[in-house]
Amino acid sequence: MILTAFQIILGILLIVLILSQGKGGLLSKRWAGDNFRSKKGVEKVLFFLTIFLGIAFIVSSILVVITT
Repeated sequence: MILTAFQIILGILLIVLILSQGKGGLLSKRWAGDNFRSKKGVEKVLFFLTIFLGIAFIVSSILVVITT
Protein backbone atom coordinates (compact mmCIF):
# COMPACT_ATOMS: atom_id res chain seq x y z
CA MET A 1 0.00 0.00 0.00
CA ILE A 2 2.75 2.46 0.96
CA LEU A 3 4.82 1.44 -2.06
CA THR A 4 1.87 2.03 -4.37
CA ALA A 5 1.28 5.50 -2.93
CA PHE A 6 4.99 6.25 -3.31
CA GLN A 7 4.81 5.15 -6.95
CA ILE A 8 1.82 7.42 -7.61
CA ILE A 9 3.67 10.40 -6.11
CA LEU A 10 6.77 9.58 -8.18
CA GLY A 11 4.64 9.37 -11.31
CA ILE A 12 3.03 12.76 -10.72
CA LEU A 13 6.41 14.39 -10.00
CA LEU A 14 7.88 12.80 -13.11
CA ILE A 15 5.05 14.14 -15.27
CA VAL A 16 5.50 17.65 -13.87
CA LEU A 17 9.26 17.57 -14.44
CA ILE A 18 8.93 16.30 -18.00
CA LEU A 19 6.34 18.92 -18.87
CA SER A 20 8.49 21.69 -17.41
CA GLN A 21 11.41 20.88 -19.70
CA GLY A 22 12.00 21.41 -23.38
CA LYS A 23 10.87 23.99 -25.86
CA GLY A 24 7.43 25.26 -24.94
CA GLY A 25 7.66 23.78 -21.45
CA LEU A 26 6.49 25.49 -18.31
CA LEU A 27 9.93 26.77 -17.35
CA SER A 28 11.73 26.94 -20.69
CA LYS A 29 10.62 30.42 -21.70
CA ARG A 30 11.35 31.86 -18.29
CA TRP A 31 14.91 30.56 -17.84
CA ALA A 32 16.09 28.93 -21.04
CA GLY A 33 15.34 31.40 -23.78
CA ASP A 34 14.60 30.40 -27.36
CA ASN A 35 18.06 29.41 -28.59
CA PHE A 36 19.69 26.00 -28.39
CA ARG A 37 22.54 25.75 -25.92
CA SER A 38 23.93 23.47 -23.25
CA LYS A 39 21.97 22.92 -20.08
CA LYS A 40 22.93 25.27 -17.25
CA GLY A 41 21.57 26.11 -13.83
CA VAL A 42 17.93 25.19 -13.29
CA GLU A 43 17.71 23.24 -16.56
CA LYS A 44 20.60 21.01 -15.55
CA VAL A 45 19.10 20.32 -12.12
CA LEU A 46 15.70 19.49 -13.65
CA PHE A 47 17.37 17.20 -16.21
CA PHE A 48 19.24 15.15 -13.61
CA LEU A 49 16.27 15.14 -11.24
CA THR A 50 14.12 13.74 -14.05
CA ILE A 51 16.63 10.95 -14.67
CA PHE A 52 16.78 10.14 -10.95
CA LEU A 53 12.97 10.08 -10.60
CA GLY A 54 12.65 7.95 -13.73
CA ILE A 55 15.02 5.36 -12.29
CA ALA A 56 13.25 5.49 -8.92
CA PHE A 57 9.89 4.99 -10.69
CA ILE A 58 11.19 1.93 -12.57
CA VAL A 59 12.62 0.43 -9.37
CA SER A 60 9.39 1.07 -7.46
CA SER A 61 7.39 -0.51 -10.31
CA ILE A 62 9.52 -3.64 -10.14
CA LEU A 63 9.14 -3.77 -6.35
CA VAL A 64 5.35 -3.45 -6.62
CA VAL A 65 5.25 -6.37 -9.07
CA ILE A 66 7.53 -8.51 -6.88
CA THR A 67 5.63 -7.84 -3.66
CA THR A 68 2.17 -8.32 -5.16
